[in-house]
Amino acid sequence: MRRRLTITTEIIAPYRIPVFNALAEHPEIDLHVIFLAETDPTQRQWLVYKNEIRFSYEVLPSWRRRMRKQSLLVNWGVTAALRRAAPEVIVCGGYNYVASWRALSWARDNEIPFLLWVESTAKDQRYNSIRIEALKRKFIQQCTAFIVPGRASLEYVREYCVSAQRIFVAPNAVDTHFFARHSEKVRRDPDTHRKILDYLHVSSCSQADWSRKKESLIYSKPTPCCPLHSDTRSPWFSWEMGRRGLRYPGGPPPSNAGS
Repeated sequence: MRRRLTITTEIIAPYRIPVFNALAEHPEIDLHVIFLAETDPTQRQWLVYKNEIRFSYEVLPSWRRRMRKQSLLVNWGVTAALRRAAPEVIVCGGYNYVASWRALSWARDNEIPFLLWVESTAKDQRYNSIRIEALKRKFIQQCTAFIVPGRASLEYVREYCVSAQRIFVAPNAVDTHFFARHSEKVRRDPDTHRKILDYLHVSSCSQADWSRKKESLIYSKPTPCCPLHSDTRSPWFSWEMGRRGLRYPGGPPPSNAGS
């Protein structure tokens, strides 16, 4: 039986498209993604590759304003979108949008499990605002469960008195098959692609380190196991949700998953 899963997230990030495509292909998941905006032009200049999207989605009408280092994003139509999707489970990417709070309220009113997708860690730079921290804690306390990419985010969520049984680790993954396919093209004309890569500016490593990274990228071979494609026991793929809770088949994920 397919379960209707709705994900709410800010923008159509290119690196999320393969993940959502894989979710949409899973026989037990009926996926619909609600984006709060197509992109954030004040922060990112990437293209939106809609031709690669193979999942049901919609982009809500929005208004955005950048104020100093903070971004204010206001949406309308959240409730109507959720009613149309009629989800059995909601996964929300972030608490810092008005739409996230509206989705949480709708989920509670309709007794729908609401999972918060958390990638923050205790080491992230933050404003020391008592008001923001109080709002965050209130939001977290109302969530059914949490999805994190690794141990650092897991420990961060645990700081809010969340039990480990309510936290599911879904490690970030790379589509190795995609890189394997394109690496064949690069091998046929490596000089041209090296020139293209030389235009990239990588501030986090030296030129020598970047050269080694290029060689590793161009000539690497795919690994036999990739969480995105083959780990069907990842929490992303194998939830069994109850009306008021959730159960991980075979027990909770291993405590040492992710890092």
